[in-house]
Amino acid sequence: YFEEQGVDYGVIEVGLGGRLDATNAIDPLVSVITNIGYEHVNILGPTLEDIAYEKAGIIKPGIPVVTGETQRNILDVFEKVAEEEGTEVIQVAEYAECERTSASIEGQVFNLESQRDEYTGLKTPLLGIHQIINAATAVTAIEALEQHGITISRQAIIKGIRNVYWPGRLEVVHHKPAVILDCAKDAEATEAVRKTVISDLNDRRIIAVVSMSSDKNIEGMIENIAAFADEFIITKHSVTYRAAEPERLITEITKYGKQYKVVLDHDEAFKEAYEMANPDDMVLVIGSVYLAGDARRFYASYFS
Repeated sequence: YFEEQGVDYGVIEVGLGGRLDATNAIDPLVSVITNIGYEHVNILGPTLEDIAYEKAGIIKPGIPVVTGETQRNILDVFEKVAEEEGTEVIQVAEYAECERTSASIEGQVFNLESQRDEYTGLKTPLLGIHQIINAATAVTAIEALEQHGITISRQAIIKGIRNVYWPGRLEVVHHKPAVILDCAKDAEATEAVRKTVISDLNDRRIIAVVSMSSDKNIEGMIENIAAFADEFIITKHSVTYRAAEPERLITEITKYGKQYKVVLDHDEAFKEAYEMANPDDMVLVIGSVYLAGDARRFYASYFS
């Protein structure tokens, strides 16, 4: 299909793990592993090292692997596999330095200095310091292509970072009140949201609309969200057989003394959250990819 479409370079994301994933039939120019968290532990786990080993399965002979991971125990796994495959691990934190200069609900500005180039005043509409790390990871991977005689221009890199569009990742779909959608579906992702909200967006009342799949770390996810949310609206996302029952979420939310209400119909929950919010407040839809998708569909129609 990609050949038929005339794609010059394809960025192919692994579906699950890596070692046994169907995408691993590809011989890439560069492999990228962002970072490792507790996800799909029933298949890939149970430990982070187990998960890292499965992810490291995309490391190929002689093909460099770029990673944003910083945990030493995880890097040890990657480096062992890379050595066996006769290649190198390029750690983003050692290859590039980043400095954020400003952040708002409109996006971020940062400087990035890699071993090849220096970029000043890079702008991205994506929110969160973790997205700057992701940008540095992308730049590192692009520069690793030079080993194949491929050079992506400086102008293309700047334009790509400026124009990147990532639905469902702290996606702002409305202002006054701010309505933000995030598909964080595990404790690591909700922790990234927590850090971003507390650092950059915590100057307003926050109403969190939540639904989570029953097999997730609900305790850890609610802990992160409760750190910044003033009120919760509990609902159920559209894949109802996977959605956790409200009682499971209530058990965790009440630990933090937060106000909550249950609105089982997700569209009604999105509508009620918006109507509850004052112009300077924020509605954050979070907890599931399914829920973020439900909210995108609803608000696209609601605000049209």
